[in-house]
Amino acid sequence: MDPPKATLSDLPSEIFREILMRAVQVRELKRALRLRLVNKLFSTELTRALSAAKLLDEIDVKVYRIPLAGSYLALRTLEERTTAYPMLNRIREVAERLAAEDKGPLEFRDYVVCLASQAARGDVSMSALFHKEASIEEELEFDLLAAAVVTNHLSLVESLTPAHTKMRFGSFGNPYYEAVYQGHLEALTLLVSGTHQLKSHTKYRILQKASRKGDTRTVDFIIKAYWSPYKDDGRLYRKDEAVNQTLRTPNVQIFHSNMAEREKLFAGQLPRDLLARLICYAATNGWTEMTRHLITLGAPLEVSFGISFGGRQNKPLYCASEGGFDGTVELLLENGAQICGTELLGAAQHGYLKTVKVLLNHGADVHCTGTKDALSVAARGGYFEVVRLLLDHGMDANQGSSPPIVQAVESEHTAIFELLVERGANLDTPEVGAEAVKRAHDAGMESMLALLKRTMRQNQCEEISAAG
Repeated sequence: MDPPKATLSDLPSEIFREILMRAVQVRELKRALRLRLVNKLFSTELTRALSAAKLLDEIDVKVYRIPLAGSYLALRTLEERTTAYPMLNRIREVAERLAAEDKGPLEFRDYVVCLASQAARGDVSMSALFHKEASIEEELEFDLLAAAVVTNHLSLVESLTPAHTKMRFGSFGNPYYEAVYQGHLEALTLLVSGTHQLKSHTKYRILQKASRKGDTRTVDFIIKAYWSPYKDDGRLYRKDEAVNQTLRTPNVQIFHSNMAEREKLFAGQLPRDLLARLICYAATNGWTEMTRHLITLGAPLEVSFGISFGGRQNKPLYCASEGGFDGTVELLLENGAQICGTELLGAAQHGYLKTVKVLLNHGADVHCTGTKDALSVAARGGYFEVVRLLLDHGMDANQGSSPPIVQAVESEHTAIFELLVERGANLDTPEVGAEAVKRAHDAGMESMLALLKRTMRQNQCEEISAAG
C-alpha cells in the first residue's frame, strides 16, 4: 500500500507560511486572494501573508468591498511597530482606552479586532486608511464615543455625549446608528438625553435604521420614546418621504407599527409608485415575508424602480435574482412575475446556483438576448456548477460578448476550461485563441498556457510558444 501523499497543510507552520508568502508575492493581489478559497487554513494564513507583505495597503478600493479587510486591519494594527499610520494609531488608542475601562474578560487584542471590523465597514478606500500623511478628521473622543456605544461601555457614553451631539460619522461609525445596529437601547437613551435638541430628520433617520434592521424591540422603544419623530411637531421638508422610508423593513409587525403612525399624518392608501419602490427594496434584500405582504397590498410586479448598471431594469424579480434570494424569487414567480432573461444573468454572475435552478425550472430561456453573457460571467467568477447547469440546459459554450473560455482562462479555473472544451468551446478562431493566450501570458499563468497548448491546434501552439 502506497504511503499517503503529504500536502502543504502537513508542513511545519513556519515553512507553510514562507511558501504562502512567496506565492502571494509571485501571484500578485488578484490571484493571491483566490488562495483563500482553498480551505480555512489557507484563508487564515493568507491574511497573515498579506499583512506581512503589506499588500493591501495601497489598493484604491472601498474597504467594505475587500475580503479579509477587518482581519487584515487587525493584524496590521497588532504587528505594526511604527506610529506612521494615523488610522492604526487611532485603533490602538481607542482599544487601549476601552481595555483600561473594562472590568470584564475582554483585553486590548479583543478590542483591536472589534474596532478593525468596525473600520472595515467604512465608505473609504484602503489606501486612504494607510496614507501616512492622512489626518483623521474626527477627534479621538468622538471615535471613542462610537466605540463605547459599539462595546456598550455606558459610563463612557454618558461622559462623552454632551460634547459630541452632531449627527456625523467617524472612524468607527455614527454613535446613534451603532446603538441601533447593536440593539444597545441604554446607550441610545444616553445619547439622546445628552443632546440638547435632536433635529426631526435625525430622529427619522434613527427610526429608519431600526426599521431596516428589523428589530421590533428597538422600533417599539423609539416610537414610544418621548423624542419619537412621530411626536415632533416641527416642520420637516419632505416629511412624507421620511415617514415612507420607515416602511422599508423585513418585519411585517414593524411595517404595521409605522403604518399606524403614518395614517395619523397622511390619509389614504399607499400610492402605487410607493408600493413599487417598497417591493423592489424588499426583493433586493431578500425579505420574503415582507414581499409577500406587499403583494397582498397590491404592489406591482412589473414596474421598474430605477435603472441598474448596464441598463437592466430593476423589477422585483431581477432584484431578488441578483441577490440570490431563491425563496423570494419563488414567491414572485408563483405570483405572476415574468422572466425577461436578465434575471438569469444576475444570478449567474454571483454564482447563485439554487436561484439559477429556480429560474430555469420556471422556464427561463437560455437563448434570449438578456441571458447572452450569463455563461461568461459564471466562468469569470469560477462558478463551475452554474456553468455546468447552464450548459446542461442548452446554452452555447461559445455564447457571450467575451467568450466563456477566455473568462475561464482569466479566472485560472482549469475545471471550467475543460468542461467548456468538452461541451464545444472553440479555441480555433484567431480572436478567441489569441485572446486566451494573451490573458494567460500577461497574468503569468504558466499552468493555463500549458493547458492551452495541449488543447489548441498545432499552428496555434506555435503562437503560444512564441508568446511564452
